[in-house]
Amino acid sequence: MKGIIFYFSGTGNTEFVAKQCLKYLQTSGYDMVLQAIDRIKTIPNLEDYDLIGFGFPLYAWNLPINVRKFIEDLPNCSSKNSFVFATAGGPTALGALGIAKDLLKKKGFCINAAECFEMPSNDNIIFDADDPKSNRSVKLRWLANEKAKEFVKTIQTGKGKISGDNLFMKFLSFVTGFWLNKLYRPYFHYHKFYVDEKCRSNCRLCEQTCPVNNIKKIGPKDVLFDRACILCARCINCCPVSAIQYGKSKGKHRFKDLDYHPPILRE
Repeated sequence: MKGIIFYFSGTGNTEFVAKQCLKYLQTSGYDMVLQAIDRIKTIPNLEDYDLIGFGFPLYAWNLPINVRKFIEDLPNCSSKNSFVFATAGGPTALGALGIAKDLLKKKGFCINAAECFEMPSNDNIIFDADDPKSNRSVKLRWLANEKAKEFVKTIQTGKGKISGDNLFMKFLSFVTGFWLNKLYRPYFHYHKFYVDEKCRSNCRLCEQTCPVNNIKKIGPKDVLFDRACILCARCINCCPVSAIQYGKSKGKHRFKDLDYHPPILRE
C-alpha cells in the first residue's frame, strides 16, 4: 500500500504530527512519503497512491488560504481513501475539519478520519507564543505523538470520526475565517510588521522562506511586508535574531519546533 501526506507547516507543529503519522503508518506496512505543500512544483499523480493524508495548522479555526487553494487546485480523483489532521493552539478545530472534508469530497476523496491535535502556540501576533522548551510544549509534543498512534489505527480501520463535522461548527469556523481572511488580513494587519535594529544586513531568510512570497528585503535593514501574508508567523518565529516584530511583539516568545527547519523556497 502506497501513501502520501500533503501538509503545510509554518513553524513546525504540523510537520511534527505529519512525521508521527508517517512513522506509525510505515510501521503498519504502508509505503508512505511526506510532501510539504509549499515545496510542491508539480502535483504528483494521485492515482499512484492508495492512501492520501492532508495536514494543516488552524488560523482562526479555519484552513490557511494556501491550503484551501491547494485543495481547490487538485485534480479530481476516484474515491481515494484519505485522512485529515489539523494542529491548533487549543483543543478544538470547531468546524474546520468538516470544511476540509467537504472541500476534498468535491474532488473525489473519501475521508475516513479527521482529527485535531493541540500543540504549542506560535501566535505572537495577538497573544504570546509558547516557549518551545517549556514543560507545556514538551508535554503537548508527547501527547501529540501518543494521539498519532491512535489516529493511525482509526485510519487503518476506515472508521474514524470527523471532529466538528456539523452545520453549527462549520458555521462558526466560516464566521471566524471570514473575519480573518476577508477583513483583518487584507486591510488591518500587514502594516504592523517591521524589523528592528537586530536585522542582519546579509540575511534574507524571511524573504526566502515566506510561503506566499510576501516579503522583500530591499536594503541592508529595510524589509517590505506586502498584503499577501497568510499569518503563518513563520517569518516572526524563525528569524534567527528575532528581528521581525509585529505591533507590540517585542519581548514575546518565539516558537519554532525544536526539529523544524524552515524550507528555503527561493534564492
